[in-house]
Amino acid sequence: MKKLYFLLLLPLLYFYGCTGGCSTSCSSESCKDLVCGKYFYTMTDSVDNKLIEGVINISDCEGDKIGGTYSKDKIYNDNFLGFSSMTGFFSGNVKVNEKKASINTNPKIADNNIFIGFDIKNESLTGKWTFSTMRGKIGWGYFSAVKVKN
Repeated sequence: MKKLYFLLLLPLLYFYGCTGGCSTSCSSESCKDLVCGKYFYTMTDSVDNKLIEGVINISDCEGDKIGGTYSKDKIYNDNFLGFSSMTGFFSGNVKVNEKKASINTNPKIADNNIFIGFDIKNESLTGKWTFSTMRGKIGWGYFSAVKVKN
């Protein structure tokens, strides 16, 4: 009889654990399921002129942290602010419940970085990039990516 009560209470305990506290991170989708993978990406300037195309590989997904590599395969304009700071490695954070993420394209230095914030959709990422220095944001544009089909 005690086992029956326990089995009946188990779903309630799980529900309370996932909704009852501020520090709970239960969700139906994990960071890895939501965003990890390879994407073809495009960066444009603020008037939608192409700057770069390449592949971004979001391979490190641990909790709300992400990281990986990116390539600059087609460069349309290498004179935009922040281009020289793009090193090929990135780190960032994901808000799984909001389906949003942000990455730093050069996590080894504190300023002169391009930061990308994007919304996560089924098979795509869309958002904006900003070039930030010690003086603040001095350049921006658009970012879009489509998941590579295996």
